[in-house]
Amino acid sequence: YYYTMALDGTLVYQGRSMGYGIPASVQYSNPQKVVGNDLHALVTQPLPEPNGMFMPEGLSATWLNVVNPVTGESSPMYIEQEITVLPFPHPHARYPEGISYAELAGVKTAEN
Repeated sequence: YYYTMALDGTLVYQGRSMGYGIPASVQYSNPQKVVGNDLHALVTQPLPEPNGMFMPEGLSATWLNVVNPVTGESSPMYIEQEITVLPFPHPHARYPEGISYAELAGVKTAEN
């Protein structure tokens, strides 16, 4: 289950997900190296990733395996909003019309 945050601070349900998100700015190598010698000042300079690309600074996007509500199949989705991923439905989140916390959590109520 993944959620975004509304301006009033409440979590807003967006959908189901499989697993947790992977930050889009994850790096496989050390982001900087020290260059220079005893005669010159030591400075740090950025290093490219193995694919030759440099990672952007300040990227806060996430890759998340999102479940399609129609087919039930999952596929990776790139999300730039800040998200919260939980292994269970959040009882105090805001849910869209037609979806309830009780339904997602499997809680028996008088309505279901």
